[in-house]
Amino acid sequence: MARNFLSFLSNRSITLETVAPADVTAFLDQEFRRYRRKHGRPPANVADWRCGLTSGIHCRLRLVPGEWPPAGLVQPWLERLKEQLQRELALPTTRAVYLRRCREFLRHLERRGTYIEDARASDVISFTRAKLTAYWKRHHRFPRNLRLWQNGVESPVRRVLRLVHGYWPPDRPPDPSLERFRQHLTEQRFRPAVIPAKISEVRVFLRFLRSRSIVVEAVTPEDITSYLESRLAEFQRKHKRHPSNLTLWRSKRTGPIRRYLQLVRGQWPPEKPMAGELDVFRRQLCASYERWLTDVRGLSQATLRKNGHAAKVFLEWLGDRGIPPSLRNLPVADLDAFLAWRNQGLRRATRCGVVHCLRSFLRFL
Repeated sequence: MARNFLSFLSNRSITLETVAPADVTAFLDQEFRRYRRKHGRPPANVADWRCGLTSGIHCRLRLVPGEWPPAGLVQPWLERLKEQLQRELALPTTRAVYLRRCREFLRHLERRGTYIEDARASDVISFTRAKLTAYWKRHHRFPRNLRLWQNGVESPVRRVLRLVHGYWPPDRPPDPSLERFRQHLTEQRFRPAVIPAKISEVRVFLRFLRSRSIVVEAVTPEDITSYLESRLAEFQRKHKRHPSNLTLWRSKRTGPIRRYLQLVRGQWPPEKPMAGELDVFRRQLCASYERWLTDVRGLSQATLRKNGHAAKVFLEWLGDRGIPPSLRNLPVADLDAFLAWRNQGLRRATRCGVVHCLRSFLRFL
C-alpha cells in the first residue's frame, strides 16, 4: 500500500516532504473508487478498510518528516480540548473520536474562510450537512438512526465551541445556577465523566419549565411528575417500547433534578402546608427528635435524615392516634402492625434498619 501511495504522489509531482492530509484523503478516495469498480460494491466495513490502508501510509510518512500529522496543523484550541477530554473522558477511543471530529470541523471552517472564534450555529449546520453528504456517498443510504448519528457528529463540535465561546449555542447564555450546580458536583467529588450528563439532565428539565412558564422557585413535585411523563412519552415514540428498567430510568432523571433543587431552593421536597393541630404537633415532635439526635446523641447528618424520615412515616401511619395520650400508651400490637406494613417487599438488612430507626424514636418518646 505504501508503494501504491508513492506512485500516486509521483503522478501528482508531490514529494514526501510536502505531503498534506488532503493528499492522503485524495489517495483514499481513488482507492475507494477502484475498489467499487473491481467488486461492484463498497467495502463491508468502510472504517476498517480505510484503517487497513492508512496504517502503512502513516508509518511511511512518519519516517520522512519525523512525525505525522505535521506539527504545523496543531491547533491551540485542540490542545486545550485534548487536556479537557483527558480530565473528563476515561476512554481513549472516545477522546480520539472527539478530537478527530473537531479537527474535521476546523478544516470545514477553514474552507469557509471562518475562524473558530467567529463560528455560528449556521457553521455547525453546514458541517453536519457536509458529513451527511459524505455518508451518503460512502454508504448509499442515510444513517439508520439519523438523530443519534447527528448527535455523534455535533457533540464534539459543541464541546469545543463551548470551550472557545464560554457557552453554546450563542443565543443561550449559561444559567448561573447551572454553574453553581457544576461546582457543587465537583465539591461533592463526583467523577468528571458523569458531571456533564447530570448537568444536561437538569438543563433539559429547565427547558421544560420554561415551556410551561414555571420558575424554579415555584416547582412542585407534580411538575417533576409531568416532566417524567413527557420524557417517557418521548421515549416511547422514539423506541416504540418502555424502558427495560423503568425504576432505573426514572432515578437517572430525577436524581440530578432533586440535587439541583436542594442546592437552589435549600430544601427538597418542600414541606407540605400544615392542615391542623395534628400536623403542627407532628412537625414540632420531629424537630425535637432531630435536635435530640444531634445534640444528645451526636449522630451524623446522614443518620439524622434516615431516622427523621422513619419517624415521619411512623407518625403518618398512626394517623389520629399520633397524639400525646396515645403515644404514651402505644401497645406492642400497633408496633407489630406498623412493621408488617412497612417491611413488605424489603430485604432483611433493610428491615433491620427500619427496626433500629423505630426503636430510636421510641426511646426518644
